[in-house]
Amino acid sequence: MLNRKRVLTAILCLVFVMINTVMAQAITPYQSYNYSYSNGAGSDTPAPIAYLPYKQLDSEDIGAELSTPSDIVKDKDGNIYIINKDNGSIVILNSEWKLIRVIKNFIKDGKEDKFKRPEGLFVDEKGRIFVADTDNSRVVILDNEGNYISEFGKPESDVLKEDFKFNPRKLGMDKSGRIFIVSRGTYEGLMEMYEDGEFSGFIGSNPVKVDPVLLFWKSILSKE
Repeated sequence: MLNRKRVLTAILCLVFVMINTVMAQAITPYQSYNYSYSNGAGSDTPAPIAYLPYKQLDSEDIGAELSTPSDIVKDKDGNIYIINKDNGSIVILNSEWKLIRVIKNFIKDGKEDKFKRPEGLFVDEKGRIFVADTDNSRVVILDNEGNYISEFGKPESDVLKEDFKFNPRKLGMDKSGRIFIVSRGTYEGLMEMYEDGEFSGFIGSNPVKVDPVLLFWKSILSKE
């Protein structure tokens, strides 16, 4: 009788584990893996899922268009800011993911202005919105209600080449007011700037390694 109870208990435990496994697979929207690359070849190994989605929202859920969201940030009050690249809009939600407002354009010098394929934004402690207006080659600063404050474009500096193109994609700010910008096609590192557009320099650039053999061949071979 005791053996039967043990067998029954083991069967129930096995069924419970199988049910949980099936449910977990149904809930998990993707497979997790670790990827390594060495000796010219890569491989992936299944791994436990570290993070699972908490919530999924679309345009219908929030009541505003999410065409091509390219960046998302949260301010000190928990409000959520999403920038759409293709239609150049900023969707602002509260901490409960309810729509507050949508910023599609702004008034600058008495005229309507708008973003052109923006890719990044940042909200500081004062609630100001810094927008990486990528294809307009500028950073635009708005207040929390979308009113225009200021902007800056390509900086003037002897460090930058004459043909340097300023296309900010992502940005952030530290507590001292320094703005760090990722600009498209810029490989010297992050651009460190200030609100007035003053350029401080590059930081975090990748070190260049010289291969003596490659350097030798480049010195004697033609471009062809």
